[in-house]
Amino acid sequence: MTARNLGLYAFKRHFTSPSLHKKQPKYDTYFKSTALRVADGFIITPIHYQEPRELIKTVVKGGNYRLENRNFWIRCSSAVLYHADSFSAKELLQIANAYGRVKHHDPTLFNAIAKLFLQHEDEWKLGELPIVLNAFRACAVFHKQLFKTVLSAILKDVNAIGPQGLAFTLHSLTVTTDFSPSKATMDALIMPVFNNISQFSIEVCCCIHAQQIARRT
Repeated sequence: MTARNLGLYAFKRHFTSPSLHKKQPKYDTYFKSTALRVADGFIITPIHYQEPRELIKTVVKGGNYRLENRNFWIRCSSAVLYHADSFSAKELLQIANAYGRVKHHDPTLFNAIAKLFLQHEDEWKLGELPIVLNAFRACAVFHKQLFKTVLSAILKDVNAIGPQGLAFTLHSLTVTTDFSPSKATMDALIMPVFNNISQFSIEVCCCIHAQQIARRT
């Protein structure tokens, strides 16, 4: 099992746990797919002429449609960077998630998103933070300060992110081997799994164990 796939089973696994908050973030809403049809009138205004609000809708639709047109994403990146200071934390998350859904690798854009997202820390919602980390992992971009700060925020109430959020967070740590969270951080993320071991598949448990071994070698 490769390092990037170590969290695959945890990413897909759904479970319930009495120790986790009953009201959990609805992560599935970030991963709905839509079939693209010519009649949809997907892009009316050229991307480089779009205002920030329209641009966000275009980017999100591109992610929902799972567009693989590299030129589309390059144009969107240019437009997003141009309007970078116009986006809130929620909108930056939506943009990152859309790129993550198509795994478009754009370090310049994602480093800019990371810096801006950190500047909007007062707007963060704990349940949404795993989505940000997952998007960076999907696009193979690692920003050390973002990961450290987001992980610190999550650890303040790790149960609040729910089972899927926990899986996203653990999976995101496979983005690089150059980042080693402290033992205390890893223990805090993994303990909910061990505390509810009977509700996890054996693949999840083995995957987490393999992840720990891989990060030590």
